[in-house]
Amino acid sequence: MRPIIRIVIITVTSFVLVSILATPLNNNILRCQNSYYKRFNPVFEAGPAYDVLFVGSSRTFRGINPYIIDSICHVNSFNAGKDAGHIPDFEMTIKGYLVNHPAPKLIVLTYDFTSFSTPNEIFNYPLYYPLIENPVIEQTFKKYGYSTSMIKMFPFLRVTLLDDFTKINGVKMLINHRYEGMDTNEHIYKGYLANSNLHMDKSNIEKTQKRVYVGAESVSELQEIINMCKTKGIKLIVLYQPEYRFNFEKSFSNSDSVINMIAEMAHRASIPYIRHDTLEMCTDSMLFHDRSHLNINGAKVYSAILAKELNPYLSK
Repeated sequence: MRPIIRIVIITVTSFVLVSILATPLNNNILRCQNSYYKRFNPVFEAGPAYDVLFVGSSRTFRGINPYIIDSICHVNSFNAGKDAGHIPDFEMTIKGYLVNHPAPKLIVLTYDFTSFSTPNEIFNYPLYYPLIENPVIEQTFKKYGYSTSMIKMFPFLRVTLLDDFTKINGVKMLINHRYEGMDTNEHIYKGYLANSNLHMDKSNIEKTQKRVYVGAESVSELQEIINMCKTKGIKLIVLYQPEYRFNFEKSFSNSDSVINMIAEMAHRASIPYIRHDTLEMCTDSMLFHDRSHLNINGAKVYSAILAKELNPYLSK
């Protein structure tokens, strides 16, 4: 056998074997990230259209229950919040949704003080590879320098791009069908993933203070979201969700400047800016999972409050 033929056979065989071996690991990683994949599909793939889209970070997807919103407002809403989401994630989510759906009547964009801190990356970007056929995801990946062509050609290579924590959990799922710290509260309804009913430990609230970075690119991307919604006739509300006794806000030395920046942008664009960190519920630690995230009971209480506040905007 000629050397070149031998090399080709060995190469092809190696790729086939690696693909076969990587498939169960990739599948188990998908199961580890089950909450994400169930939630992302209705956003980036064709499916039902929604009247209201909630976009934000984990405070959004753990804190706003569409079932309660829908029952009070008589709409069809979806929670498109993402763990550790930042402005680039929010922009990709909204644009990616519009590829396969008509424009929603209302987008509620929730922000955190850290929303502007990573202007040039998508958090945990390999999670989106199964949805790479959405052109917005592919364009966003190219914008931030993430590979797409190799993953399209060799999908099994996706596992090599994941962080070590996710890889280890995938192996544990493959062996034991679970992993330590696995979220067993997999209640998902239209993008909402409930926290447990455990409440925060007030004695463990972090007292340190730091300065949060605000990237100019992220500010520009927020303005782009505002402009896009105006162009497409989408009502946009900027929202700051409840936190326990301002403890999250107090952890950042420049939080006031971030708040003023958002308020000014909203005022210039003539869009509503709602702050819910002064609600009475913000003094009740029994409603919080930690200082910035609501537990399942807090999400029920807050979703009802939010729904009543959104009603006037939906009836206009």
